[in-house]
Amino acid sequence: MTQLVRAVGFLDLAMYTSLTDVHGDEAAADVVDRFCAVVRDALGNDDVLVKSIGDAVLVHSADPDALAALAARVCVRLDAEPAFPVLRVGLHVGPVLLRAGDIFGGTVNIAARVAAQAHGGQVLATAAFADDLVDDRWPRSPLGAVQFKGLPDAVDVVELELCPHPEQRQIDPACGMAVAAGAAAATVRLEGEEIAFCSRDCLVRWAAGLR
Repeated sequence: MTQLVRAVGFLDLAMYTSLTDVHGDEAAADVVDRFCAVVRDALGNDDVLVKSIGDAVLVHSADPDALAALAARVCVRLDAEPAFPVLRVGLHVGPVLLRAGDIFGGTVNIAARVAAQAHGGQVLATAAFADDLVDDRWPRSPLGAVQFKGLPDAVDVVELELCPHPEQRQIDPACGMAVAAGAAAATVRLEGEEIAFCSRDCLVRWAAGLR
């Protein structure tokens, strides 16, 4: 068992439960398989994909700059997918225990709680992580102290602008898929706004909810 300081992150797919409800277990599992493949292909020399946990992956890197760059690469690669759930990310840095290829400790727990705090398309980090960034290319916005369940002290949280938000993408309201321009299976116009759907099943599910 080895202890060392690592930058730790959870990369999570927003609205995955809705996606499973609409498209079914097999399609949802295919999405996770594709997600893991994208993360694996984006890994740098000192990045490690530890495991997938449901719709999330646990990764760690040598330092915050390496992990931030990894998260940014994953965002860009997912944007190249015609339709894919929106990513949300939680990042922290601190001591971890390495055992049999897995990592343990309070640093991992905090990263998980920060990820759960993020909404789709958002990258949240602890102030400790953001303060250790040497690269200043990613704008940040302090969000203040957040009291997470199970932690004795509040944690200062910062939003990092790592992920682009292409204006041409729309979020399917039924399943949470980010749909690229021209890739929608169906669209409707409601009160002057066009709503895109990744499948006709999503359109039917959404329309049923309006009744």
